[in-house]
Amino acid sequence: MSGQSEMDPILKVEHLSMKFGGLVAINDLNLEVKRGDITAIIGPNGAGKTTVFNCITGFYKPTGGMLTLARKNGEKYLLERLPDYLITHKARVARTFQNIRLFPGLTPLENLLVAQHNALMKSSGYTILGLLGLPGYKRASAAATEKARFWLEKINLIDRADDPAGDLPYGAQRRLEIARAMCTDPELLCLDEPAAGLNPRESAQLNKLLLDIRDETGTSVLLIEHDMAVVMEISDHVVVLEYGTKISDGQPEVVRNDPKVIAAYLGVEDEEIAELIEEVDTPSVADPTDLAVAHLTKEAVAEIAQEQPPAQAGGPKAKPARKKPAAKPTSSQPAGKSSRTSARAKKKPSEGSK
Repeated sequence: MSGQSEMDPILKVEHLSMKFGGLVAINDLNLEVKRGDITAIIGPNGAGKTTVFNCITGFYKPTGGMLTLARKNGEKYLLERLPDYLITHKARVARTFQNIRLFPGLTPLENLLVAQHNALMKSSGYTILGLLGLPGYKRASAAATEKARFWLEKINLIDRADDPAGDLPYGAQRRLEIARAMCTDPELLCLDEPAAGLNPRESAQLNKLLLDIRDETGTSVLLIEHDMAVVMEISDHVVVLEYGTKISDGQPEVVRNDPKVIAAYLGVEDEEIAELIEEVDTPSVADPTDLAVAHLTKEAVAEIAQEQPPAQAGGPKAKPARKKPAAKPTSSQPAGKSSRTSARAKKKPSEGSK
């Protein structure tokens, strides 16, 4: 079969649906991942982002829809029909998870060699012949070690190749997990929140690594991320989900200014979204972000004004009204005691006259 053009999508998701009983996690989702691009899936918590990943990588079998992956050699696979291990082995899809899943007791070098066990087993004919030291197995073992060291250099961990992976800093473990996925030679790399928990320096290192993967290996990257700085800096394309439905799709700068996206993240009510879109369409509005902020600020001020008591809401004009109850007894002096004191004051002159 003829090879695929770089303009063709490597992954095409058509009418994807995923239901768990009566809960609709993904509803009629359509998206494309272009070959050689970094595509980000973003959205509020519970939008269905990881569910999409689980459908792509075979952890879930979709309720409906098609997931078509087209390899560079022209082979096409319907991922919803493949078991998860064939999605990795034949369709060349690799992924990482939100939680780090390294082998903490193994070294970084050994973690990367584990990812290449298929190549090593194939060289031995999937038998124990590798234990006999056959030339083919030796060559495959040397190639696997060389590839592992290449990726350790790429993620700046070659100096700690023989340390336990569990002793590495958190950011280094994140990069090691991505390197392990790359040791399987994927054509599509799926990363589930790779920047979660990283400090700014570690995020910058992650950005460089992902850009190098795209530019140097041609691997297409599909990532889920909440760090908008990472998304806007490295993504070629952004897809936004809300409650399992796609609400925006396009280049980062277009998606960032989409009123629907702003409303989804700021929690604006559905009926207010239409008002925002209508106002954005008017020529007088320059920036929909400013519009949304002004709109929400106006509502907040109105709510605060309603919650304030009338005396405070009156401002300086209400102060003279507070001077009227001056003749009333104070809280520390009961009314009955005040009347007895005044009665004694009246009796004093008559006693003096005697």
